[in-house]
Amino acid sequence: MCVFLSLTRHRFLLLAAVYNFLQYSSTYTLFVWLTLLIAQTLPLGTFSPSTGRPYPGVDGQQVAIIVLAFLFWLFTGALFASHTRLVLRNMTTIEEIGMNRT
Repeated sequence: MCVFLSLTRHRFLLLAAVYNFLQYSSTYTLFVWLTLLIAQTLPLGTFSPSTGRPYPGVDGQQVAIIVLAFLFWLFTGALFASHTRLVLRNMTTIEEIGMNRT
């Protein structure tokens, strides 16, 4: 079956795989970032119903994970937006670079 794939079909399959990966990874990193952000900010200043003690506060590791999740989302989201623009214009990266030079 792979013998019948032409160069243009292979290019399409490769672009579709990269595009789907960027779509799902940017969605997942956005979900992780929002979930961590909400989980960190919601219980501040509240009491735990089981122990009656206040919430322990901000953890440095959680803040670092929130920042990293945001940076990963920013990177994958920018790549996804760039690939979306290329797909809508029906161009490759090399073709776009060639157009921008002239």
